[in-house]
Amino acid sequence: MDGETVLGKETMKGTVYPHLTYADGLQTYTITTCTQDDYNDNIWHVKDGNTISIKYIYGADYPEVWDFGGNPILFFNGASTFNVYPTLYTKITPDGSNLKKATISTVSCSVWADLKGLEDNGHYLTGSCTLSGSAIPATQLGRKVPAGCRSP
Repeated sequence: MDGETVLGKETMKGTVYPHLTYADGLQTYTITTCTQDDYNDNIWHVKDGNTISIKYIYGADYPEVWDFGGNPILFFNGASTFNVYPTLYTKITPDGSNLKKATISTVSCSVWADLKGLEDNGHYLTGSCTLSGSAIPATQLGRKVPAGCRSP
């Protein structure tokens, strides 16, 4: 708790479904996450999104680099809240005005978490992280995305 001591290494892995929406007038993307519950695999938690301005998206064409800087993507698993600060490498392939394919990978990433549900009422965690994934076409949402994560 002195801010300097490294207490150990922890590896966590999970599936998260992010939903990105673009607000043309504000020129921002909003990212809403849906994370599986830490205690019950059948429960999913939607965390309303933070935004990233297009001024922090570098590259006129794809691939692009998205720098979230001090604006984290939020994840909640029913027990703990994770603030993830990524810089992402994105590659998007359009099909006319529709999305054909999209992938992301991490350039850099850090996480700060308030871990609840522990015997002594929580710990703070800081560290590095890796995010990667690909887009799910709208036609496949019903098969690939849990019902609790689908947009209304």
